[in-house]
Amino acid sequence: MNYKSEAAKLWHNIVIAEWGGRCALVSVDCNGPIEVHHLIPKGHLLFRNDPKCGIPLCAYHHRLSLTCSAHNGVSGFEADMEYKYMNLWIWVQTNMHVIEHVIKHDYKADCEKLLAYDSNKMYSLIDNNLRNPHIVTKYVPPDHEQYLLNQADIDHDLGEPDE
Repeated sequence: MNYKSEAAKLWHNIVIAEWGGRCALVSVDCNGPIEVHHLIPKGHLLFRNDPKCGIPLCAYHHRLSLTCSAHNGVSGFEADMEYKYMNLWIWVQTNMHVIEHVIKHDYKADCEKLLAYDSNKMYSLIDNNLRNPHIVTKYVPPDHEQYLLNQADIDHDLGEPDE
């Protein structure tokens, strides 16, 4: 079994399900199939298969628009994300400051974590002591520590009821 590929498929399916199978930037411009975008580049292995780091976008908002897509209209995409999902966007920007030193990435462990993922809660795989033991991290704090978030903030942004 190719665990890297399997983890990617599981991650993709979880992200689509978490967001209800629709483009997160719903607008009259939405066009094309739903694709999943890594909010933190997938080269950051610590977050690569973290459901919180994925967002479903229609093809237009993912790669086709020159004014508001994750790959071509980046400034418009970032402005929309900050406006519509401010706390999630701040979490993403904060975690871009995590420096990781990958010893060996364990995609099999990612598959196990994704299979055990609780779809009723949008939480990070690195929270709750599910950190991959093959990655050593060093946290570099952001300029504004008051922007560190808790899960209730993310749930509120996603329109989920408080527990």
